[in-house]
Amino acid sequence: MISVIICSINKNLAEQVQKSISETIGVPWEAIIIDNTQCPHGITRIYNMGASKAQYDILCFVHEDVIFSSQNWGNTLITHFNNDLELGLIGIAGSKYKSNKPSGWYTHIHQADCCNVWHKDSKGHNQRILLTPNPASSYEQVVCLDGVFLCTRKNVWNEHPFDEDLLKGFHLYDIDFSIRISKIYKAIVTYEIHIIHLTEGGDFGNKWVDETQLWHQKNKLQLPVFSNDLMPN
Repeated sequence: MISVIICSINKNLAEQVQKSISETIGVPWEAIIIDNTQCPHGITRIYNMGASKAQYDILCFVHEDVIFSSQNWGNTLITHFNNDLELGLIGIAGSKYKSNKPSGWYTHIHQADCCNVWHKDSKGHNQRILLTPNPASSYEQVVCLDGVFLCTRKNVWNEHPFDEDLLKGFHLYDIDFSIRISKIYKAIVTYEIHIIHLTEGGDFGNKWVDETQLWHQKNKLQLPVFSNDLMPN
């Protein structure tokens, strides 16, 4: 019932995450793992290629350098989508606010940032990054999400595919995808799914800067955006 799409550049990591998903997802699923080493493409193209092959109605775009530590998380996704037909996108990290300044999803604003990610450090220790404006809530509505884990309905992806024309690398695809969807549907960060990220951070070098500036230039008239329960300062 869930199609998991992975852009792979490391065979060992791809096998490891596939095993982890199989042991934890709890529902019928398929793996669509696309090797992006022989003739590399940007992640937007890889994800669109994978989604077009999917046989199930729920699509999960997942980084290969993760391990799932929650059991039956597939049922969690299905329950969310079945209970709210306005829901279009689920992630584990994101924000209620996106400024018009070149940046990622993280704002440093307590009332805005939402995150439930475990990181494995260089010594093998797991450290949880938990950001929540409301500790009593199991999820929060947001306007943009981090790309480590993005789940949507296939019909939503059909309406709002990843932007291959503008974003040809490996950055900003998640912010672009989630902001476009959150304007039409709900997007949430869930605290019910636990994922261990095996790397400690992203690449914020020149390529990130270039794609970030490019995207913000194109979308400057559409920013800032914020969720209904948050008013920007």
